[in-house]
Amino acid sequence: MLDPSDIAEAVIAEAQITQVVDDRQAKERPESGDFGSIDSDQKHAVAPNIRDIRRTAMDLLARREHSRLELARKLHKRFSEYELIESALDKLTTDSLLSDDRFAEAYVSYRKRAGFGPVRISAELRERGVSELLISRHINDSEAFWTDAALAAKNKKFGSEKITTIEEKARQQRFLTYRGFRHNHFAELLG
Repeated sequence: MLDPSDIAEAVIAEAQITQVVDDRQAKERPESGDFGSIDSDQKHAVAPNIRDIRRTAMDLLARREHSRLELARKLHKRFSEYELIESALDKLTTDSLLSDDRFAEAYVSYRKRAGFGPVRISAELRERGVSELLISRHINDSEAFWTDAALAAKNKKFGSEKITTIEEKARQQRFLTYRGFRHNHFAELLG
């Protein structure tokens, strides 16, 4: 049977060992906000493995579709291993989790609903690394569709009243051009 004094000594010894370990860890730990030679951009980029990169990529893809270039840019901000990022992106593509085609389809649909025209949508897709083939596949709606979309954007912004001055006509033309519509999409609308 254990003597109560032996138990008390064991508890005290364990507490002392725990205190020594805690003191050592506190000395090794940097002060809050002090990361020595590691700057704030590198804190998350230390020794990543492919699972970490894939998990981060899948987290981003769970929120919305991304193009390959868009996802690569976001991963490069967090991780420094170029080869691992490319390998993870290749694996996501072969697993059909990353698709520029699916991204282009979703993006074009979203921007059409927001009232943007084919010129602007195409430029935005190019910025995101989508190929010209995919852009033309998803943008090639009929001229009648884009004319109707231009009319809807015009009416939403300016109403359906008749244009009375040249300045107002120029203002509406600038707006529709900024929105990405070609002149032939709105020339008849503005009279």
